[in-house]
Amino acid sequence: MELNILLSKCITLLYRESQIENSTENSADLIKTVVEKIRINDINIGLPAAKNTAQGLKTLILEMCNHSIGHTYELSDFLQHLRIITNGDENLYLAISQGIEQELQPAVLKRTITNIRKTISLEFRDQKQNEIIARAYKDLNFNKLKISDQGTYISNLITELEVASNRSVGKDSAIVRSMKFSDEDSMREAYSNVAESSSGDLAFTTGWRELNEALQGGPRPGDCMVIGALQHNYKTGSSLSLFTHIPIYNKPKNKDPSKKPLAYRITLEDPLRNNAQFIYLLLKFEETGEIVDVKGLSIDDMWQYVKKRMCVNGYDVLIDEVNPLNWTYMSIINRIIELESEGYVIEVLSIDYLAKIPTTGCSQGSIGDDMLDMLARVRAYCLA
Repeated sequence: MELNILLSKCITLLYRESQIENSTENSADLIKTVVEKIRINDINIGLPAAKNTAQGLKTLILEMCNHSIGHTYELSDFLQHLRIITNGDENLYLAISQGIEQELQPAVLKRTITNIRKTISLEFRDQKQNEIIARAYKDLNFNKLKISDQGTYISNLITELEVASNRSVGKDSAIVRSMKFSDEDSMREAYSNVAESSSGDLAFTTGWRELNEALQGGPRPGDCMVIGALQHNYKTGSSLSLFTHIPIYNKPKNKDPSKKPLAYRITLEDPLRNNAQFIYLLLKFEETGEIVDVKGLSIDDMWQYVKKRMCVNGYDVLIDEVNPLNWTYMSIINRIIELESEGYVIEVLSIDYLAKIPTTGCSQGSIGDDMLDMLARVRAYCLA
């Protein structure tokens, strides 16, 4: 993307996001990641004045990224500042000013924000591709002695490029619905479905003492855990219990204040309402020792109780209900990249269950080889 177009879109997006009432998030992390990697002096953009303008816009964008969520801009002051930065480049000034001056209705404002986010997300992925290729060029030409198996290196490189080349940044059609714990509307909807259907340290502590002892404190970041059992033997219950325990009994491991710690679950078999109901019943039982009947309970009481308990230590929590027939293991990886581009660091990934996904792109051999290969690919990506 041409540099001035990218910088203009970044400014427009941040400005428009500031106009969303009661907003709890913005694209500052994504934009900061993209813009910080731009080296103005390395780009051939003509006259020194043009480079000064580009550097001024970059500085302005980074300043906007550092503002707190909910920060509002005075339009006249902002345009005056912009006029000085563009330094007589009337076309550039008009391109940005026309993008922020018009008052937009809430629905139009959200569509505008979504469209610009998609454009910048594509730029993020293009940067990712360039980084992978540049790193591979350096490794293969100057650090070849450090590559123990070139075949494995090339195979991993191809997988990385396959992931980075997927340019689908719109809503994934396979995601049926989501419950994001920082989004009260999505939580209320999930618990509405429940009501309708009822008419410290490195280790992550779980709610099960014996498991913590067996794992010497609990699972560690990067660990891959597989729960195996026959049908109807509490595999989903076990994985969902562990997923529920981690945000409750642990502080986020991430130390970067610019990143948001996320516990992420993909449900490929059970509907989202079942997960939502299970979490509420589990939390209530562990707190009171009594089995609760959700019939007749207040929808708001249910989701507010779950949000309060699950987000108490600073985690954001997201559960996606996905149609597995429309996904592959690459879709999981792409979803992770998409969430990371939104400023999240995923500390917990829970998938129920991986065998539901077609093994497209995995090694085919004896019975079960493709499934083991898919598990190995997902595990290797998450471990890295």
